[in-house]
Amino acid sequence: MTDLSAQLSDLLAVYKSDIDDSIGDLIEDAAKELVAETKRTAPYAHHGENAKRRRHYRNAITYTRADTGRGTPRCIWHVKSADYRLTHLLVHGHQARDGSRVNGDPFLQNACDKVFPELEKKIEEAIKQ
Repeated sequence: MTDLSAQLSDLLAVYKSDIDDSIGDLIEDAAKELVAETKRTAPYAHHGENAKRRRHYRNAITYTRADTGRGTPRCIWHVKSADYRLTHLLVHGHQARDGSRVNGDPFLQNACDKVFPELEKKIEEAIKQ
């Protein structure tokens, strides 16, 4: 009986490892897609100094793959350097210099709503195989 338990344990460990690898690859592909989508849809000023800053902001959007130590990695979407502060203002809006209110742009939520349901379907398929 102990031999059977050891064999089942080994088989389940191999299965878990295969699933973790598949899910990790799917998560990384989704992170790349999320980065591409947010770069494509991030708010953009069309003139002056703001245009240069917005272009710089788009170029700073990226992701980092982080190992959780539990098998399946995480991918963290973020904006590099000092531009990370701009994300909150772009998404939630802010007060302009003249006192008016600049409305937020839900570009990040829209990109998540586009990418995450597809990721969920692909993970379910990977587990069923």
